[in-house]
Amino acid sequence: MTKTALGLMAASLICVFARAETPAPAASPDAVKPVTVGQQIPDAVVQNGKGEDVNLRALVAQKPTALIFYRGGWCPFCNKHLGEVASIQDQITERGYQIVAISTDRPEDVAVVEKNGKFPYSILSDSTVAAATAFGLAFTLDEPTATKYTDFGIKLMDTTGNVQNTLPVPAFYLIEKNGTVLFERHDSDYKVRMKKDEILKAMDEAKS
Repeated sequence: MTKTALGLMAASLICVFARAETPAPAASPDAVKPVTVGQQIPDAVVQNGKGEDVNLRALVAQKPTALIFYRGGWCPFCNKHLGEVASIQDQITERGYQIVAISTDRPEDVAVVEKNGKFPYSILSDSTVAAATAFGLAFTLDEPTATKYTDFGIKLMDTTGNVQNTLPVPAFYLIEKNGTVLFERHDSDYKVRMKKDEILKAMDEAKS
């Protein structure tokens, strides 16, 4: 086999492995396969309110992290959950964690959330849903559901700024500084979120 043929074969294998390591959005919330306990988080990039790239691994390396994936600022269940997290922020930080919340909202919408100070912790944009996809949390809405959202005035293509109907399943992670997942919980029912006492209990057990 020639060197050229070997090179082409190696390049093909690299492409295959790259595709295998990058999950595609699931067909439904029930079909997602998230990164879970004991695994390393992916090398994902999101944006802050200024549109600047933020590497999640680098951010987590600064401090153990309570990482929240939520659907967007248009979701009342998400906002309620973020408010509950904010109400126990002192207890969370006392346990040594920083709080990072990621949604599909555009960076400029994230900037508005930051400015109003309702959620006094790091809010980041994953408008391309690339991070949620890398974490195995993303799924594509079926046409009837997407139409129903539109009928309610929720146009995902407008809220994300991208041509897609993809959302993350809401999820809550506890991540060590080295990127290892200590705790993971997600639910295919977007109305179900971790309660305050459950969050604190998970943190205490993760550190024990």
